[in-house]
Parts: sequence; C-alpha cells; structure tokens
Amino acid sequence: MRLREDFSDRAEVGREDPAPASSLDRLTRGSVESSEAHNLARAGATPAPATRVAWGIPQYGPIFAQVYASHLAAAVYASRYMTVERIGDIPMVGATDRMYLHSAANEIVRQALAEPAITHIFWTEADMILPTDTIPKLLKVGKPIVSGIYFLRGGTGQPCLYAPTPVEVKENPYLHTPITIYDERGPFPLHKKAGGCPGMGCVLIERKVFEKIAEPWFDLKANDVGKKNGYGQDLYFYTKVRWAGFQVWLSVRPGRTRPAVAATSADGGSV
Repeated sequence: MRLREDFSDRAEVGREDPAPASSLDRLTRGSVESSEAHNLARAGATPAPATRVAWGIPQYGPIFAQVYASHLAAAVYASRYMTVERIGDIPMVGATDRMYLHSAANEIVRQALAEPAITHIFWTEADMILPTDTIPKLLKVGKPIVSGIYFLRGGTGQPCLYAPTPVEVKENPYLHTPITIYDERGPFPLHKKAGGCPGMGCVLIERKVFEKIAEPWFDLKANDVGKKNGYGQDLYFYTKVRWAGFQVWLSVRPGRTRPAVAATSADGGSV
C-alpha cells in the first residue's frame, strides 16, 4: 500500500508537483488550481472541499494483466476528470497481497481514515475489468454508497445484488436473498429502507460511512457443521451499513438497458 508522498488537504497554491513517479502522477494541476484559488481568495469565497478518493483493492495473490490494465485506465481517467473539473484527485492507492481479504479490507480503511482529507474509498476486486469512466459516473450519483452493477460468473445473467431477508434470523443476522430484477431507468436504492448488498467489486463509499460503523468493518465466518450460520465479508459489512441506516444506491445509465458498469472476469466469463 502506497500513499502519495505529496498528499495534502491544503490548496496547492504556488507549489510545483515533483517529477511524476507513476501514471497516476502524470497530470499538471498547479497552474489551474493556483489560478482558481487566487480568484476565490480575491472574491472572498471559501473553496469547496476537494473530493479525495482512495482506491482500495484487497487481494490475495496475482492480478491478471487485463484487470490491471483496466484498473490503471480507470484510475488515470478519474484523476484527470477530477483535475479538469477542479473537484479533487486520487491521492491513495491501497493494494494488498497475501492477506486474508477481510483483514486486508480493514487495513485499507484504517489507512484511509488516517488521512483526514480523504472523502471516499472506491472498492474493486482482482477479477473486475472496469470501464474507464467508472468513478466519475459513481461520483455523479452523489450518495454515501453507490455501486455499479455487474454479474456473477457462469453466464446466467444473475446480477451481484442481494436484499436483506424479510425476517432477521438471530443465529445469523447477515443473511441476504438474491435480486434478479432491478430498475433500469436510472440510479435507484437497492432497498427502500437501508442496506442491501451489491458486493465489493465496484462501489464508491463516503468516508462518513466508515466513521459511523464500528470496527471491524469487515469479517467472515464459515458455516459450522450442520448449520448455515456463516457469512462473507461483504454481507457482514452491508448488514452493518443497514444497521447504521445508510441506503445503498445503484448506478444505471439512463435510457439504456445495460448497467453503468458492465464488467467481465479475467477468465472470460461474466461477472
């Protein structure tokens, strides 16, 4: 996990960026942001808080080249978009290796929350091939939790969408049921009250969600013998999201019959 060394939550007035160390740093922001900050100061206005998105990908093992290429393209596009629109940047990319995924996810959250200026965490996974414009589309929805829609492997057309069971079971409060039909007319909440699980493959989450939910944010448990009391890290997290009262929104391209994020797996199957 690497935090960009020149990270700051202050306006970058009169400061030159260091030589680019990676593709994420090959953007020139100084003159644009300095001019904007100068004009705001002359007008007596207060600059709007910048959108600072941390990129998180908990992973155990290698990442396929096709996935890695799509992630780099999405990160660079988002960084350029936020620079041109003067709304922020991506100051942190957190990628883990050889850690259990729930432990890795918790560590990414801890490091992101340690930086006061970070406003969002974008989550993806190592089998997700992302469209280039993923993050800008999720940002435009403007909700605390916004996910793209993608599909499970196997070619059945089953979206990775789950709703809380109507009755919460005491032995396992993390149970969810699959959703097969969803609204294709525009962004919509996954559950009319709160919660619902769209997985962690393509979701943008505001900082305040993690601040309101008690640590650990992620956990998992295997079924005991003869029982169905296990749960995955995503079901655990989104159950705590429901208990905290946050709605989970889905991003759909208006006027089209396909999801805003149509991802495929690295092995060629549907995700």
